[in-house]
Amino acid sequence: MKKGRAVVLITTFVFVLAFIVFSAPALAEPPTPFLIHGWVNYSNGTAVLNPNVTITNLNTSEVFTATTSPDSNYYQVSTTSYNISAGDVLHFHVSDTNTTEFNHTVTQDEIDNGGFVQNITIIAAPVGLCGDVDCDGEVTMSDGRQIWMNIIYGADEYPLNNTWAADVDCDGEVTMSDGRQIWMNIIYGADEYPLNCCQ
Repeated sequence: MKKGRAVVLITTFVFVLAFIVFSAPALAEPPTPFLIHGWVNYSNGTAVLNPNVTITNLNTSEVFTATTSPDSNYYQVSTTSYNISAGDVLHFHVSDTNTTEFNHTVTQDEIDNGGFVQNITIIAAPVGLCGDVDCDGEVTMSDGRQIWMNIIYGADEYPLNNTWAADVDCDGEVTMSDGRQIWMNIIYGADEYPLNCCQ
C-alpha cells in the first residue's frame, strides 16, 4: 500500500515537473512591441493635419485608433505581438474631408521588425464649382463658350482656369461635348443635362 502511494506521488511529481519545464519558456516570453506608423497626405501633396486613422484587425475584430497631432500629418498605433500576428489582415480607414480605405496583410518580416511604415494618400477634394471653367463663382454660357474657344483657338488665347470643372462628364478629357453639356444644363436644367465632374 505504501509502495503504491509512493508510485502515485512520484508519477504526479514527474508530470508536474514536466509541465513546468515545457510550459515555462512559453509563459516567460514577453510580447514584442509592434508599431504601425506613417504620414498622411492629400493626392496633391498637401499634408493632412491631425488625420483620423482607424485600423481594424479583421482576424480578431480588435480596433486601434491612431495617435495624431493637430499640427502634424504623422500617425502611429503602438501595440504588441499579442494583438497582431503574421497573416492578420488590417483594415485601414483614414479620413479628413475625404476618406480612403484599404487592407494590409501583416508579414512575418514585419513581426520580426516590430512593425511597419504605411504612408497614406487621400484623394484631394476638388476645388471649385463643377462647370465653372472661368472660376467666376457661377456656371454660365460663357463657361461652355470658353471650352469651345479653347479647343478651336488654343489655351494661349482661351485658357481653362479649372480643367476639373471643365470635364463635366468625367470622361478624363475636356471636349466640345463638355461645353455643350454646360449650355444644355443652363437651357434645359440639371435633371436632363447634369454636370458630373469627377469626385
